[in-house]
Amino acid sequence: MMAGLLMLAAVDLERSKPWRASFFMALALALKPTALPFLMLAVVGYPASRFKMTALVPILFSLPFLLRDPSYILEQYLEVPRMLQETSSWEYRFIWASFMGLLQTLGVNLDQLERLITRGLFAAAAFVAYITGKRDFPKRQTGAYTYMQLQPDMSYS
Repeated sequence: MMAGLLMLAAVDLERSKPWRASFFMALALALKPTALPFLMLAVVGYPASRFKMTALVPILFSLPFLLRDPSYILEQYLEVPRMLQETSSWEYRFIWASFMGLLQTLGVNLDQLERLITRGLFAAAAFVAYITGKRDFPKRQTGAYTYMQLQPDMSYS
């Protein structure tokens, strides 16, 4: 569900619909706090979404309190930092599932700080790739249109 909401948000951001995009991002964040990095990228990459996110996140974070026992929801929200910490220090039992697992398979064992730095470098590289791509490709030149432009010898009638 979170992936679908984030994909909808990405499409709406590119279509200059910041309210809808902000709604989908805030809902994804309310459902699963691991959507936070995507929300942060949207706020940096699309400044028009800042106010909307600021308005919608508290509203959607309060929604679960109406649907379930408030003490349970509060307990879950308070556990998020611990769960994120536990996830970042998790020993990779499924070594094929991540880059860190690949390194472990190759005999390269990183301590917790080195893993954090590696993740930060990958996040920075992904953000630079995103900004570069956004700058280098005009809004209308996406998808099939871009492909057709790169194939001038073919007719599309």
